[in-house]
Amino acid sequence: MVVNQDEAIRCLSIAKNKLAQGDYEAALKFTNKSLKLHYSKEAELFLERLESDGESPRQNSRNANSANANDSYPTSDNLRRRKESKDEGNTSSKANYTAAQLQSVKQILSIKHDYYKVLSLEKGCEEVEIKKSYRKVRTID
Repeated sequence: MVVNQDEAIRCLSIAKNKLAQGDYEAALKFTNKSLKLHYSKEAELFLERLESDGESPRQNSRNANSANANDSYPTSDNLRRRKESKDEGNTSSKANYTAAQLQSVKQILSIKHDYYKVLSLEKGCEEVEIKKSYRKVRTID
């Protein structure tokens, strides 16, 4: 079946360009894709050449990556780790609120679901009064 032959040729061309750019992994990926789409002897030979010549570039890139990496982490090919922050061990945090804000929050939590009481209003009040009271409660410093 020759349905995917054009696409396979295009993938092989991309693989050759990637190898010329020094991207061994992408070249290998596109060569394998070319072979999956449509088998060709040219792609098979290119894959063999990649596998035989490819071990030395991969080893060099691994050594370069490990030289740049932080020495406190073990090296692994496909594993990336986040650097630990310096404040991670110190979990105590200072309060970012005032005593009045804390008192207001405790009062609201104790009232729970009576929203009129939270806003210090009667149930028959007007919408304007609700808005005023809400602004007052919201802007407690």
